[in-house]
Amino acid sequence: MPKSHSVAAAALAVALSPCFALAAPCNPTYRGVSSSALLRFDGEDHGVLELSNGRKTKQLQFATYLSNGFSRKYLTLSDVKGVETAVLEKNSDFTASKNDPAAFVITPDLPIKYYYATIKDTSGLHDFRPDDTWTLIGCRS
Repeated sequence: MPKSHSVAAAALAVALSPCFALAAPCNPTYRGVSSSALLRFDGEDHGVLELSNGRKTKQLQFATYLSNGFSRKYLTLSDVKGVETAVLEKNSDFTASKNDPAAFVITPDLPIKYYYATIKDTSGLHDFRPDDTWTLIGCRS
């Protein structure tokens, strides 16, 4: 076998080795710090907010996006008009996170915007309260 073929074969063997395989993307799940609410990402830019009140639960679709300019990440609820909040990703010491996934997520305006957006709702959405601080509880691929 010519040297160039053996080098290519060795490179291919390393690339296909499980040790060098790329990790599957993590779809994180966060639990509210003061409730049992879940913020479950089903992809990089969307997921489900699961709220509970006693035995009742409600699942709301959300999407995230980056703003122009300063590039801050935002979360908006697809099922409730007018609910949008910044998403602050933090390490366990609450410094800005560059890790994926972050240990904590803070959605500072989510509770108050949700409250006012659902105050006249007749479907029962107003009975639920989302958190503003979320802790990582796991990842799904």
